[in-house]
Amino acid sequence: MKINGKPVATASIAEHLEPGWQKIKIEPSSLKKGGNVIELMTTDSLSYVYFGVDKDSNFGKSLYSRKRGKHFEEVKGECMIRLILKITEAL
Repeated sequence: MKINGKPVATASIAEHLEPGWQKIKIEPSSLKKGGNVIELMTTDSLSYVYFGVDKDSNFGKSLYSRKRGKHFEEVKGECMIRLILKITEAL
């Protein structure tokens, strides 16, 4: 997984293939103010990974590739990725 072009998690996506929401801890410093780009990919022999898609959303910013990132297509809706942000120390 990459956030804003920088690797943040190197575990195989196969480790997260259970029904429901999956949790991957990231460092807050990998996020920036404003829009962030989150890339999820697999190098495993999986043929695909399914993401929940909100088909009522028209933001048009979710893309996917069937050609290992050489060509991207728009998702009809938005892939659902939820960030839960927690403050762990006093500011």
